[in-house]
Amino acid sequence: MTFAGFVLWIAMAVYTIAHLFAYMDNFHLAQAANQMQFSKPYKCWFPQNQTRLLLLWDMLGIPHSEDKQVFSLELVVISFLVDSRRMRVTVPDDARLALVAELRRWTRKSKHGVQRSLHDWQALAGYVNWVFNVFPLLKPALCNVYAKMEKDKPHALIYVNDAIRCELTWLADHVERAEGIFLIKSIDYHPDDANLVIYCDASLVIPFIPPQDALGAAKK
Repeated sequence: MTFAGFVLWIAMAVYTIAHLFAYMDNFHLAQAANQMQFSKPYKCWFPQNQTRLLLLWDMLGIPHSEDKQVFSLELVVISFLVDSRRMRVTVPDDARLALVAELRRWTRKSKHGVQRSLHDWQALAGYVNWVFNVFPLLKPALCNVYAKMEKDKPHALIYVNDAIRCELTWLADHVERAEGIFLIKSIDYHPDDANLVIYCDASLVIPFIPPQDALGAAKK
């Protein structure tokens, strides 16, 4: 167990700080906006469990600074934008547009053909895999990229063919407008969830038929 993992265990098991997570030495949590607690060292208000975590760090002698104690309805956590109002995790706009620009750069053509080193292909695959955390349905876009990477010399030049350009263009188009992952089952209602179902026809009399009540109505 790492030191950060041990601190995380103490915070959750001993101090019962709920909804606490850690990535390397970055700790993050979620809490209701009205559950705030005053931090005496920083003379300001933080989410209650964030203040409690800081008190634990003080007890363990772990240094911390005010500029790193951030909280908001929208927060960037390990490079991903977490939006608590929309219950969504996505990539910040600047990072998303930077990826789109890089993908479009790979799709450019040249009359002599375009070649890139195996190292460049590996870097592209790693870059794109990062956004698959929030755009998982776009993973098929790297099928031809992986096929091209079946080499063992890092500086060997590999041609960017039309199949690669097609897949990366498709990926860039989707990343450009993708919204990320919503942390609820569905953002749309399914017909089975409706309290009342009414069928209507596009006609001048406008008939309405609620089948569950065996009724029908029409405008005269």
